[in-house]
Amino acid sequence: MKVILLIIVVSCAATVYSFCGNGEPLECSTPWFVGFVSDTLLNYTTTFKPACVNHDYCYRHGFCTYGKDRENCDEEFLEQMQRICRDNNSILSSEYLRCIRNAVLYYSGVRLLGRPYFLTNQNCSICHFQNITLQTTLSMNETQSKLLTIFDPDLYSSLYFSSNETDSTALFQNYLDEGVANGRMASVVFDPKFYLLRYFDLSQAFGINSWENGLLHFLELGQKEGRQGSIIFDPEWYLSNASTTASISEENYQAVYAEYLTNGLPNGGAGSIILDPIYYLQRYEDVALQSRNSTNPYHTAAVHFVVHGVKEGRQGSAQFNAPAYLEANQDLKTSLGNSTELYWLAIVHYFTHGRYEERSTW
Repeated sequence: MKVILLIIVVSCAATVYSFCGNGEPLECSTPWFVGFVSDTLLNYTTTFKPACVNHDYCYRHGFCTYGKDRENCDEEFLEQMQRICRDNNSILSSEYLRCIRNAVLYYSGVRLLGRPYFLTNQNCSICHFQNITLQTTLSMNETQSKLLTIFDPDLYSSLYFSSNETDSTALFQNYLDEGVANGRMASVVFDPKFYLLRYFDLSQAFGINSWENGLLHFLELGQKEGRQGSIIFDPEWYLSNASTTASISEENYQAVYAEYLTNGLPNGGAGSIILDPIYYLQRYEDVALQSRNSTNPYHTAAVHFVVHGVKEGRQGSAQFNAPAYLEANQDLKTSLGNSTELYWLAIVHYFTHGRYEERSTW
């Protein structure tokens, strides 16, 4: 499996490093004498690595971030190893019993030898690792299922294939094989490059080019928190402006995302100040002609805007005009210079700075 879970956890061929602190390695450490205790214990360093990763984070950051003590970290470690044993073996099998025995040995080891490594007070640092490392217990199928809820084969094909590739299964596999690691946009609601630029806390935690981590954060936390994943969909704006969200709780942002994808966009709903599909089709005749035979003209309009419209400086809504935004903000225009992504960066600037500074959108 080549997908996302490799980024923080179970890559037995390469060392995995923390995205917090000083980038320390994350691993299942075993003392030199383990061979005398169990001849199979070393074989479980890969099996238990997800639990080990979370345990390393907990020892380094758990006290400062969540007020956890060492016993909390060790008990969670045991619970996660036991869950791994259950998820990977029949509970009636001998392998399950062997796995549980080794989990107890690992747990006993950290209880016996782990005290010097648990950081408290001034020695630890804040790192909100707890939910991000949920990826360590996700199965591949669960991760793929979450990706499939937002994956847009038409958009992905239009952005990255010169020919009109229509096999959605092949496109999704290509996204898993190549797209994720290269920061490709594969959804109208999520663009990894925008996401990390939009949220400074994430780019600081992961690095500005750590697109896999950005995607995982979005799938596990970002949607729930109501974070904005792309320039054409802003969940807070949509919740406030779309009439179809009246029955959705203000705190249920996952439902807001789902409503936009299944009902809002297909019916021409504007997802942000940047793009109103109905306006876009009315303003540009060539887009309207291209969308005429589409089963979903508003989705086709959104894809056109992402693939062509932004680069060409087209106006996606009556409320925002990227070329005019640059003209009204000469300091920004000067700083961006002749960037090939001039208008896209102008839109990013609006979301990260411009709207808070009440800059003109025209």
